Amino acid sequence: MADGIYVKILGDDSDLQNKLKSSGAAVAKWGAGAAVAAAAATAAMVKAGLASADAQAKLAAQLNTTSQDMAVMQRSADMAGVS
Repeated sequence: MADGIYVKILGDDSDLQNKLKSSGAAVAKWGAGAAVAAAAATAAMVKAGLASADAQAKLAAQLNTTSQDMAVMQRSADMAGVS
């Protein structure tokens, strides 16, 4: 059927538009905060990893062996349940 009823509804959506803009800004703020937190966590993990590698290298030097040998020994101890 080509004939039909067409209805046009008009309204004021300015309040909705304002709410959407403010919620978009809030989401952006939380996203930026999450990115900063992730960067800080990553930096802390890298720092801890480097400290562990440094300690392992110093222990290897004291025992007159290589860091690779120390890594093998550490992995073996972990697998045996010895810390």
